[in-house]
Amino acid sequence: MLTHHRASSLVFVTLTPTPPTLAATLAHAIDVLAARDERLDVVWHADGSSVELGHADLDLLDQVLDVLKREFSVTAATTRPRVDLRRALIDRPTGLAWADVEPWMDVEIQTRAFYAPRLREAWPRLEEPEHGGPEAPQVLLRCRAPLAEVLGLRRAVHDMTHGEASATVFLSGYAPRDQDEEPGVPVRSSRR
Repeated sequence: MLTHHRASSLVFVTLTPTPPTLAATLAHAIDVLAARDERLDVVWHADGSSVELGHADLDLLDQVLDVLKREFSVTAATTRPRVDLRRALIDRPTGLAWADVEPWMDVEIQTRAFYAPRLREAWPRLEEPEHGGPEAPQVLLRCRAPLAEVLGLRRAVHDMTHGEASATVFLSGYAPRDQDEEPGVPVRSSRR
């Protein structure tokens, strides 16, 4: 049971083997997967009964969970994905203060114009696409949103468009959790 701690992980899940007798098999499988993917963050709980896995990409973390089941026949109860929060000094109007900051993501969805209204309804942050008329059947939808809002976005976009759209999600930066503004925008809110 090796711990592989990486600073780049943004999303985490906790796995508990079911039944608990599979703990040794889970430990071996996690060590093999961590050797395959150096971006996989592995932190074992002190008693060895569960492990926290982290990754920079939720979709790749889902693939790790799938490989555990398919290749190693390990079944485990998993928690809902949680987003990594960090502490940072923020310049507020009242002076510097510590705050929880969360990752914000740049989202781009390439799709047929037909699906744009449905996608914008599901994610209101998506910008209105620039339509080139009927001769431009493809549109590019963009937005910037907290990672917590876009967990599972790629899979949902795939399902909503029957596999016709593609979505990319990139880390944009960090912003205080108590505001609804994009990274790089000065903090103007004192909401708690």
